[in-house]
Amino acid sequence: MQGGCCPMKKLFWNVLGLLALAGCGGPVRQSLVFRENEDVFRNPGQGWSAAYEPVSAFDGIVNVGAVYDRWEWRDLEPEEGRYDWARLDARIEYARTNGVPYYFRIMCVNACSNRRRESPDWFFAKPGAKKHVWRKGNKYRDWTNGGKETTEREAPYFDDPVFLRCHGRFIAALAKRYDGHPVIGAIDIGSYGNFAEWHCFPMEYPYKFDAACRRAIADMYLDNFTKTPLLFLSGENKETFAYALSKGTFPRVGVRLDSVGSTWHYGRWVGTPPYKDVPRFGEIWKSQPVFLEFIGGESWFHLHEKNEWYRGRQSTIPEAVDWILAQHASLVNTCPITPKNVKKVNPDAYAAFRKIDLYAGARLVPHTAESVLDGETLRLRLDGENKGTAPILLPYRLEWRFRAADGRLLGAVPSATSVRTLLPGGFRLEETLDVGAFRDFATVSLAVVHIPAALPDFRLAALDLNRFGELVVFRRK
Repeated sequence: MQGGCCPMKKLFWNVLGLLALAGCGGPVRQSLVFRENEDVFRNPGQGWSAAYEPVSAFDGIVNVGAVYDRWEWRDLEPEEGRYDWARLDARIEYARTNGVPYYFRIMCVNACSNRRRESPDWFFAKPGAKKHVWRKGNKYRDWTNGGKETTEREAPYFDDPVFLRCHGRFIAALAKRYDGHPVIGAIDIGSYGNFAEWHCFPMEYPYKFDAACRRAIADMYLDNFTKTPLLFLSGENKETFAYALSKGTFPRVGVRLDSVGSTWHYGRWVGTPPYKDVPRFGEIWKSQPVFLEFIGGESWFHLHEKNEWYRGRQSTIPEAVDWILAQHASLVNTCPITPKNVKKVNPDAYAAFRKIDLYAGARLVPHTAESVLDGETLRLRLDGENKGTAPILLPYRLEWRFRAADGRLLGAVPSATSVRTLLPGGFRLEETLDVGAFRDFATVSLAVVHIPAALPDFRLAALDLNRFGELVVFRRK
């Protein structure tokens, strides 16, 4: 016959193809055992967050899975209504090029800065704006006053209607530009207090700001950021924390603590007064990030014998690390502690940091895979363990990838299982896949994929990964 195959020949090849898929007419069963990768390696949103230093500064020191900054309001809105996002954009891009997410906080007051004001000059010049003068921060040279060395600073009153209006407009503009940005892992609900840590020590305001003021500042973030996760600082402001946590679907926010290593702050956490009556505080980590920070640098942990004030107020670094992991932290800041200096000063204490390198956040270890290929149906069962402290909380998904013998990607199928359900402990993935659309496939592999495709795949802790970083769970004979 001319013009194509005869019907019988077409039928022959179709039947032969189905037999090949089914392994010569019967189900093909396969079992695989995977070897665990016990080394330290980088994953987005896991381990340490590089604060104020290049990611490369921590190579060989600690495992960096994020970049973190704090920004002063005056730098981002130098003139009223004119926003300067260039440096913030550059830092977000820097995080992306290093394959990690970006986190940040906005400050209106910073006792460690080298200038008189961290809020914009134009704000203080507005009619009716209230100004608080205080003198308890670091010494600096005031170039608005001939370079005189001073500790005198100026800060807004946080309940001032002018401040609430102007700063609220700024936060709304910030959210308009960055809410839902694929590289931003989370933003601190900041703005209030010294360092935006939700306390006013040592600023000596003449009165305490009431709950309505604090809620108004929290609402600037809660009402404007509806896509990007938010973090609230525990330890200093229980009422506002509880308010933010419960506004919307619980938990509306993740949690930060900037005081790890302080025994006083350990007593202001899950299950302790005044946080004992915050409902389900201990469950936040299951769906929102826990981001922690040491209270001080090396002197806090290593030189306290020379300063009686420290005695009884601090834990050791190994104790602090164990506490961090017990709170299901996903990330730990590299500031104010300096891991490089700890390595020099106290190698034994530094050795404890490896636990953060390995286990802060998710660490997915596959153990075995069982599969049955029956015709055009592939049934898979993968058993493994999350040896980390938390599930993956960035926008990732599990994906089954079909590749040809030469490595070409033929297609991918999203898993029915969410990465957020892979809590610490054992897990099992069970899938039934239709392989009819991928007749030439040679392997099926598992990848953990960033949904916006702005960050790298999340790496599984297995030695048996293919050249694309995927776990091969089925090989067609």
